[in-house]
Amino acid sequence: MYNRTITVFNRSGSEKNGFVWFPTVIDGVYLIIDKGAGMVKTGLAEANKANLHIQYIFVGGKVLVVGKPYMLPKEWNTQSDEEKATSITFNEGCDFFIDGEYAEKVIVEDESIYTNGLLSYMKSKYDNVFKINTVGKYNLIPHFEIGGE
Repeated sequence: MYNRTITVFNRSGSEKNGFVWFPTVIDGVYLIIDKGAGMVKTGLAEANKANLHIQYIFVGGKVLVVGKPYMLPKEWNTQSDEEKATSITFNEGCDFFIDGEYAEKVIVEDESIYTNGLLSYMKSKYDNVFKINTVGKYNLIPHFEIGGE
């Protein structure tokens, strides 16, 4: 069931100063992609929806996702870029994920080279790219449930 790989892109920065994206590849996730429901509701062929389950563990009182400490979005944003690269967050309305492994392991430092931003560029180049729109954290069976469109 937890047999897929995705890449999460965490966004940092501002419109004024520019955005920087921090990719994290996560193996062993459960991903459900529902093309039909999106098409029925919106009539758009590209209106896919995704339900993503990501397992986490507790170590020393911290939540870890693929060995990276998880932080709430506001806390994550207070860190330096070096710290952001070694941690992860799931920020509704800002971050996105793709089905599969993003081949390059580098931080995307200048999104201005992409017309309409990195998310639009990725949607034009890859199938199954989803902007994170809901995040739930569950403790009984430790996992995040993330909704994407």
